[in-house]
Amino acid sequence: MTKIVSENVDTMSKSRIESRNSNIDLLKIIALLLIVLSHSIPYDSYFSGYDSFIDITLSVSDFRYLLLVFFRYLGQIGNVIFIICSSYYLVKEDGKPKVSKVINIILDSFIISVISLLFALIFKINMTTFDIIHYVFPIIFRMNWFIGCYLMLYVFHGLFNIIIFKLDKRKLFLLIFILFIMYFILSIIVDSFYYTAFVGFVCLYFFVGFMKNYKYHIVTNKKINLFTFIISFVLYFSSIIFINYAGLKISIFSNRNLILCSINNPFGVVLCFSLFSIFLSMKERNNKLISLVSSVSLFVYLIHANKILFNYVYPNIFDYFYPWFSGENRFIFSLIFAFIIFNASIIISIIYKYSIERITYYISKKISVIVKDLLEIVYLFFEFISKEK
Repeated sequence: MTKIVSENVDTMSKSRIESRNSNIDLLKIIALLLIVLSHSIPYDSYFSGYDSFIDITLSVSDFRYLLLVFFRYLGQIGNVIFIICSSYYLVKEDGKPKVSKVINIILDSFIISVISLLFALIFKINMTTFDIIHYVFPIIFRMNWFIGCYLMLYVFHGLFNIIIFKLDKRKLFLLIFILFIMYFILSIIVDSFYYTAFVGFVCLYFFVGFMKNYKYHIVTNKKINLFTFIISFVLYFSSIIFINYAGLKISIFSNRNLILCSINNPFGVVLCFSLFSIFLSMKERNNKLISLVSSVSLFVYLIHANKILFNYVYPNIFDYFYPWFSGENRFIFSLIFAFIIFNASIIISIIYKYSIERITYYISKKISVIVKDLLEIVYLFFEFISKEK
């Protein structure tokens, strides 16, 4: 069995790596680095009560503190870029989800979460029964919102492809225009406007679908994309600076530094699409190392953003080094910490890919056959009932 699993995974990995554009994969890795950096700040509720905690929602006069706010915003840029890159590969006229991949993502999430739980129990970290149940069922209890949203996007992307390729250019443009106005303009102005992270992912998918299906000159024009990138970059970070310094003068803005820190920030979305277009317009190349690292990106996300690390490990690490990196020097430690966590997560992810994932891939293939048979039975039963009526 081990030989069969190894051969299946090696064949899958080789074909997948050889068929990808390394420019897009490199951008995906950069996005992942930005995400890790945004998680390398002692700002969240996990850090409350620790000496290293800093409330980055508050306006500050020291620009070095403001850099930490920038780091947090860069994480949202990373999220958007990651979804754009992933969607680009999924948008196909015949593209549809593979049951085995859905099961594989669920299995990998479960195994990585349970492994971290075992380490927590070995090191006698106090956890409630409720916490343990959450770690055993990470997808159900939204232990990682990004993976959950990505999984749902993958499950439904086949239906989205039907819409993208069935609608003509005018109707598809109208759809994405409405989505942009509703969820990237109104949702910023009018308190979310029924917006959720999954809705944001779906909108980005349709934007990519329009861009890929109707390749305009603007998509491959480097000068236009570079100009758009610079303008959107300036607007994106200028808005952060404006809100911060407005908070020093106007009390209503004093704790609103993260008000635009979301994937539906319109400046951020334009910035990400222009950057993606720049990378897409570069001469296509294939680099196996870049493609390999990109292929374990979801594992890196699952490992570095593990809740046990966030709850118990990261706060203690920051507190231990706090005497050396306190005050205005925290951003230096955040950079060092992000670099270490990023590389360590990649190494662990590659080890996982060529060890445990060989087994989960094989199991997923077997389970997917059973699931497909069950779905066929359900469908036939439904057909039988419909005919009876």
